[in-house]
Amino acid sequence: MVRILGWAAVALSAFSFYFDTVVVSRTRAMLPVPAEAFVLSRFVIGLTVVSAFFLIRRRVPRPVRHAALLLRGIGNAAAVICLFRAASLGPTAQANILNLTYPLFVALFTYIFVPAERDYQGFALTAVAVGAMLLVVSPAEFATDLSALYGLLSGVFASLAILALSFARRGNDTETVLLVMFATGAVVCLPLVPYPFPWFAAPYFLLSAAFGISGQVLLTYGFRYVSAVEGSILSSSRIVIAAVLGPLVASEPSLDATGWIGAMTLFAINCWLAVRKGRSGVDFAGSSRNPVVQPSDQHV
Repeated sequence: MVRILGWAAVALSAFSFYFDTVVVSRTRAMLPVPAEAFVLSRFVIGLTVVSAFFLIRRRVPRPVRHAALLLRGIGNAAAVICLFRAASLGPTAQANILNLTYPLFVALFTYIFVPAERDYQGFALTAVAVGAMLLVVSPAEFATDLSALYGLLSGVFASLAILALSFARRGNDTETVLLVMFATGAVVCLPLVPYPFPWFAAPYFLLSAAFGISGQVLLTYGFRYVSAVEGSILSSSRIVIAAVLGPLVASEPSLDATGWIGAMTLFAINCWLAVRKGRSGVDFAGSSRNPVVQPSDQHV
């Protein structure tokens, strides 16, 4: 029973993260508010929640590996900003699908920058995934469509944030990582939000933050009762969720046949990478020396 609840929690987190992008998309269609305002609101509320946790537990955060923590926070902020910009400029399905290419970029960057731990199969899968992405978004659209470009950049920045997280988690607990991540994200976003702050859209900011933070809570809870492989696959199901719900919830055009092939190929590759990672006992950076990074630490 507990295992089923864990599956349900991770699956619901995927829905929460998807509906977060829908809120951003629909609000931006009605009101002149920047995507960064949604990100700032999420980080400020998240920072308040995590700070309250430390106060209630009477704990003092003692972060170590400061550079990795800061890179994690900056990378995550950039990823969420790009995701929300992609969702506000184009289809939310496309934005979510491209955002979930981050496991492929993790494999690619590990291959390039960590020669001692090169994963040749992961690199080959990344090459296949490039073809899958071109089925979802044509090369011409990447050159001319800012939504597609931002969606792809969200996956790139998310992968860099995950790589930084693999180092940040060595000596830092989840709460400390989240505290620094929210604080860093708020500092990064603050100068990007025009003055005065668009308080007239506060209800939509709160709704977006509620979906984003509840998604993180559900993800963290679910990973207490499911394996990393199961959780990774369920998290990647956001690709399918976005493709199915785009026309139904966000009034977006359906993916055509080639788009569906591309989306399902990306989903399958993400699942395969998760299974291989689970079998080898490695973390997201490809290192077997410190298998401490879990997808429940993600906040994208």
